[in-house]
Amino acid sequence: MKNRLSKNLPVFGLSTPDGDNYPKKALRGFCNGFLSFCNGIVNREREWASNEAAGKEYFVHETDLACAANENSDGWYLIAPYGDFKHSVGVQRFDEAAANEIIGSFNSVLQRLKRRAGITVPVLMGHPDVGPDGRPGISTRHFDKTVYGKVCDLAKSPDGLKAKIDWKPEFSALEHGLRFSPFWLMHGISKGVWRPSFLVSLGLTSSPNIPHTSAANDKAEFLETTNQKETDMLKAILAALGYSEAEIENTLENRDGAVSEDAVKAKLAEVLSAAKSAQTQAETAKTAQDEAEKKLADAQTAAANERAKFAEYVVNGAIKSGKLTEADRAAKTQALVDSPDIVAAANEIDEAEKKVETASETDDLKKGDAKAAAKKAFDERVAQFEAQGDDHATATVRARREMPEQYKLAFEN
Repeated sequence: MKNRLSKNLPVFGLSTPDGDNYPKKALRGFCNGFLSFCNGIVNREREWASNEAAGKEYFVHETDLACAANENSDGWYLIAPYGDFKHSVGVQRFDEAAANEIIGSFNSVLQRLKRRAGITVPVLMGHPDVGPDGRPGISTRHFDKTVYGKVCDLAKSPDGLKAKIDWKPEFSALEHGLRFSPFWLMHGISKGVWRPSFLVSLGLTSSPNIPHTSAANDKAEFLETTNQKETDMLKAILAALGYSEAEIENTLENRDGAVSEDAVKAKLAEVLSAAKSAQTQAETAKTAQDEAEKKLADAQTAAANERAKFAEYVVNGAIKSGKLTEADRAAKTQALVDSPDIVAAANEIDEAEKKVETASETDDLKKGDAKAAAKKAFDERVAQFEAQGDDHATATVRARREMPEQYKLAFEN
């Protein structure tokens, strides 16, 4: 018995006029057409596109800041508004059909199984998952592969495609104002025009190629915090200037009784003038103190030098007179320098008994040589005092007081 088809039973939408066996030629033609359609779907042109402007093609304008904030703080962000967007591969046409394809792919059985296995649509810093050729690979521009969040859900809105993000703790450390840049797979719909169909990842960037995407950070909250800090600072300044709480509140609320800007400027000028005057006085006092300390240090140094010279003079005399030996020189000189009453200590040495017999300095020298040596030593000492600022007469008196025996030998004998 032959298989027969009912006249009213469509087979893939086709039937014969007489309801007899389905014509082989018609069936073959249909199958070939269906196969061609399937091959076209499978082999249609594809392209990849990330949307971070490498050459600063797009700048975030102030007009974008209104839509940049996540006002509702509900975790949903606009990641792709509707429109045509230029790209190096051509025009990206994101319309409701594109949103439907991306959402359909995201909610497919395969993608849901992948998410259960931990394979998600990640939110990254820039596009570290895009190779130099623009296809999935390893970036030569972004090296931070940290996953700062993951896409939990996608939904259409009147503005475009929104994503619900589950953020990781690392996200809180990022700067404010970063915006979303989608990296997606597209298929060609006409020459040079591509429609996104599969979302691979989201990048965070300060230079997005697609305008009006949400800022990842809550800009509104950031601005509110900043404004609060500025308000607190203004209140502190007004209070420091002596204004009452009522005046401060009236000023902040711009009500009657508010402090005028000119009045605040005048008070600030007074405070700054007083502060400048106080600073000048403090600098003058510091300079005077530094000079006094320097003079004191110079006087102490000079006194110490004179004390050391006096001790050396006393010990030299005691050694020459036989009251001390050469072995006693260092210890006795230091003892005199450290003595609280150097005059009394010098008198004790002078009153001590002679330990050794001394010979005249001229025993082994000719008298003329001794006289010349004494004069040379005396003149050198006078020159030293002159170098310190003494005039010749004063330097001579000081040298004579210090070197009486050399003076006597040089000038009196």
